[in-house]
Amino acid sequence: MKRFGKELKELLKILVMAVIISLPVVFLCLYLRFFPMNYSDDEAPYYFWNKDISRRPSDRYYSTVILGDSTANAAYLPEAMSEGTINLSLGGTTIIENYYVLQDWLAHQEAPKTIYISLMDYHLVYDNMFYERTVYSHRLTYEQEKEILKTAREYQDENIAIEDGELKLFEYNYYLPKYYLPALLNGGFSERKEENEAHYAQIDLHRGAYIGLSNEMYTNTDQNTYSTYYVNPLYEQYYHKFLDLCQEKAIQVRIVALPKTGNSVLTSQFHEERDGFYRNLVSGYHNAMYFDEVDTCDGRYFLDWEHFNVYGGWMWSSFIRNRFPQDFESEPTSSQTLAGIADYLKLAKEPDLMVDFANGKDLFAIAITNRTDSMLEKFQNTEQEIDGKRIYLQNGTERNLLANEMDGDSNTIVLTSNEDGTHAIYLSGEWYPVTIEPYADLTLIFVNALDHTVFSVRNFKNTGTGLVG
Repeated sequence: MKRFGKELKELLKILVMAVIISLPVVFLCLYLRFFPMNYSDDEAPYYFWNKDISRRPSDRYYSTVILGDSTANAAYLPEAMSEGTINLSLGGTTIIENYYVLQDWLAHQEAPKTIYISLMDYHLVYDNMFYERTVYSHRLTYEQEKEILKTAREYQDENIAIEDGELKLFEYNYYLPKYYLPALLNGGFSERKEENEAHYAQIDLHRGAYIGLSNEMYTNTDQNTYSTYYVNPLYEQYYHKFLDLCQEKAIQVRIVALPKTGNSVLTSQFHEERDGFYRNLVSGYHNAMYFDEVDTCDGRYFLDWEHFNVYGGWMWSSFIRNRFPQDFESEPTSSQTLAGIADYLKLAKEPDLMVDFANGKDLFAIAITNRTDSMLEKFQNTEQEIDGKRIYLQNGTERNLLANEMDGDSNTIVLTSNEDGTHAIYLSGEWYPVTIEPYADLTLIFVNALDHTVFSVRNFKNTGTGLVG
């Protein structure tokens, strides 16, 4: 009996030591689980936002949903499309992840009328981000991940159906430090929190778009040839699952082939294989269509070889809105949309492309310049001058514009130059100071047409190689 009691004490001692040793690991796993914004990289907040927005009822109905990968995220800007548009595309994903994003969305929201989906060619061949991004960020549920792995094994997909797939999913699901410790060591326990929260807020402001928020332009002119097109059988299966779900919910699906950079050449074989695959895919669905009208766009609209920059996103979104007007309901421009456009204008450096941001969005632009270049095709000459510079009003804006006098018409815009060299603009009974720099070869004034307030003022100097502002 004494020997048994001694052994029991030894066992209890070992158990206590085991608990003491494991407690730091348990606490670390709990920290990793509940405070991911404190240590995650700058792309993770989008996955967190996407998960959050998809799994709770929205405060409004979204009639148009965007899905796809990073190319879709950069190409479709909700502010340029409609108040009822939201972008749920996920960078680095395939049709597989997007099927489950839609599944989540439909479990908590009313089904949209229309879905746009675009995927780059690369993401229909293999998924190299499933574990490193989708599973890592816990965008999907553990059950959804296991279902993907099971289906991948059935199709013998070597990228997802890896030998230790089940173990990996288990380890990620319980936030084992072996996968998260590098990020924690690099980012510190809370050093990334403020940056990630700001990123999350910007994503929320733009209703999901974040990839192409850059003014950088693609300058490579070397020919880029697209010769063949292949779709992994696993992804073809998930495309059918995706379309079956949309047909069940009576959702119109538009599968869109996004344009490639202007230095791209799409061979007849590429067209035959790509367009043949999609036309065959949608042939069995009355609610789906394939759209491939635009092969390439100028490099100035691209950030890199596949992704639109902020100008390209606005251009393409406006094009799609005009091409399929029935998909986008007309509503007054919200304060959130105007704030989103203001965020774009901060990024924008190309004045002719900046003016496009005002087109059709309850904004209009005034140009003050002594230039006579093609940019002014977007304006009509008002035959007025201020400080020796001509004044131009954005085409289609039904307003008078006077330089230094008022005619009593409430629709009149008045620009005035004060004795101290400052300037002001008169809109609907109120004066607003505007800074028109003496050095500026071009000044753009953006006005909110809803409340007639000055929205933004930008001054540009001609450097000989272009306008810089």
